[in-house]
Amino acid sequence: MWVRALVFAMSTGHDGQLERFYLVQVGSFDPRPAFSVEELLAEGITDVRWWTPEELERGDGVFAPRRLPELLATLLVNGPPETPLDVGGLTR
Repeated sequence: MWVRALVFAMSTGHDGQLERFYLVQVGSFDPRPAFSVEELLAEGITDVRWWTPEELERGDGVFAPRRLPELLATLLVNGPPETPLDVGGLTR
């Protein structure tokens, strides 16, 4: 439902990444990453958990994409877009 391209230097020789965001309906579960705590920290990830729309609106964290609270609010009102929406990227 969303896409964004990020351009930045990587040690692997790549120059960024293309992200695709999907809307998938699932039953309730606790998120448990396959990565170790050290691997998550190396990726800049400090926490993995569910967020309520209200928590997102308060801005208690750093989200990707940065406009996630706004994008989610629009999604909840209008439903998913007909075609993937470019949610903007970052250039470093």
